[in-house]
Amino acid sequence: LERRLRYLRDYLDYKLYVDVCRGLFDRHRIVFSLLLCARILIARNEIRLSEFIFFLTGGVSLENHVPNPAPEWLSVPSWDELCRLSELNPFNGLKEHIRDNITEWKRFYDSKSPQTTPLPAPWNTQLDNFRTLMVLKCIRSDKVVPSVVDYVRDKLGQKFVEPPAFDLLKSYEDSNSIAPLIFILSPGADPTMALLKFAHDKGFGGARFQSISLGQGQGPIAAKLIERAQAEGSQLDARDGEDL
Repeated sequence: LERRLRYLRDYLDYKLYVDVCRGLFDRHRIVFSLLLCARILIARNEIRLSEFIFFLTGGVSLENHVPNPAPEWLSVPSWDELCRLSELNPFNGLKEHIRDNITEWKRFYDSKSPQTTPLPAPWNTQLDNFRTLMVLKCIRSDKVVPSVVDYVRDKLGQKFVEPPAFDLLKSYEDSNSIAPLIFILSPGADPTMALLKFAHDKGFGGARFQSISLGQGQGPIAAKLIERAQAEGSQLDARDGEDL
């Protein structure tokens, strides 16, 4: 029974990932991967909700009176965030350790691949992968994305960081008369030929596939075409909806 439940959870998690990623731009997919991963791990009590919120927000910004020990390379926002992080358990003492071991932390900061470089001892053994990611975000935020990819891959598997290519047939099968397909296109993208070929392959060629560019004054015409498509079971390509 436990094995069956695990298979069901894994299937539903991945189906949710695939279905949501279908409607996201590429740059947003890793964000969703992280959110999904975090919710799963929070439910398993593997990470704390408070720590994940801190990772997303950097904590509540308050006036920081602790002197920055290395303003020449450690920015004010980074130091302020590290000080706020130090107030959380098990990060107590982090800001003092940075102050007292500034050379070691500078070496970590200067690393070409800080996401794979161990934190200065003893933090390299005291913190798990997610908490290490929290520290990295404070010091080298430019390396957070590849670190998040590695983290999600480690926790959920490679398939959760490599969304499948867009499948028009699968999207069509998941649509219906009250849940149409909506394409939000990148500049220069034009799916017209792919839609025409797909419509022909599905038996909606010729008069059974209508297309209209929406705009000022086109609303009534589009409404009639929609009603006609509903009555006849044909397909309608209504584009440029932002012009309405």
